[in-house]
Amino acid sequence: MKMQIKMKNIPKILLATVLAAGLAACDVDPIDTTRGELPDKELLENTYAHLKSIRSATNIAVMGLTEGNSTDEDYIYCGLTQAAKNDMQVSVHVDMDLVEVYNQKYGTELEAFPSENVEFSEMGNLHIAAGEKFSDRIIISIKSDGVTEGTYLLPIAISSDNNSFSEENQVIYYGVKVRSVSVGEYDLDPDYVSVFYLNTTDYQPLLADIWALEKIEKPSFQTLWKHLLGNIINLRVVRIGYDEATGRALLDLNSDIRYVLEHTDKYIRPLQDKGRKVCLSIEGGNTGLGFCNLTDAQIADFAAQVKSCLETYDL
Repeated sequence: MKMQIKMKNIPKILLATVLAAGLAACDVDPIDTTRGELPDKELLENTYAHLKSIRSATNIAVMGLTEGNSTDEDYIYCGLTQAAKNDMQVSVHVDMDLVEVYNQKYGTELEAFPSENVEFSEMGNLHIAAGEKFSDRIIISIKSDGVTEGTYLLPIAISSDNNSFSEENQVIYYGVKVRSVSVGEYDLDPDYVSVFYLNTTDYQPLLADIWALEKIEKPSFQTLWKHLLGNIINLRVVRIGYDEATGRALLDLNSDIRYVLEHTDKYIRPLQDKGRKVCLSIEGGNTGLGFCNLTDAQIADFAAQVKSCLETYDL
């Protein structure tokens, strides 16, 4: 008996043949499930500690001081790669031996910041509770007593008797920039306009001249650029006074602002010479009289008083 195969059934027969061959191949060639060890198996099995500063994402940070008796502070804490199985305590200390290590690694010649000018809160102890990965923060405080202008290195290291260390992160290297009282001869920041309000009752105007924005290169801690802040200095306190007898709005200069204006060469010219605008900040005098309810006559009179004051003191 002859077998007849219709042409339209040939694709179905070929597909069945391919599937059968594929199944046969699966039976003959088993899948290789050989696996290697995890490359970081040691890190997963052990707990490592690393010291962190809130000022930097790395273990290199910057602190700043001014010659004399200034201070600066930072918050530091300890982190673990795994949650602590038991309560743990880690201590921090100044490690002067690491100054030479840092200088050799980065090709710098930084001097050590004096350890006697460094203090830690909580006696430098960081506590990590069981089940936690991070300690509470403690404060590191430094002071400039007896330290001259320059850039110094301050290595802060951790130690403990009950956990391992990650050698890369067991220390924070602080670059301590100590500057003179004068900020120096720099230009105002060209990209940002900053405005200062200075109360002459509490501070003298030259305080505005000590603020600067500085870009520091790590790990050398060299200054790439520095720009002065305070493009506009608004001096307080100047108020709108009121004379009940005449109904006039009066420019009321208190004794402190008047003293500053009478000594402009000392307190104002040094600010103006660096391109700053020095202005008077006029406030209400709690008399019920303000800019919103002045009459046209009072506005004209008050504006004339302000103009005369600005011209007199060259503001």
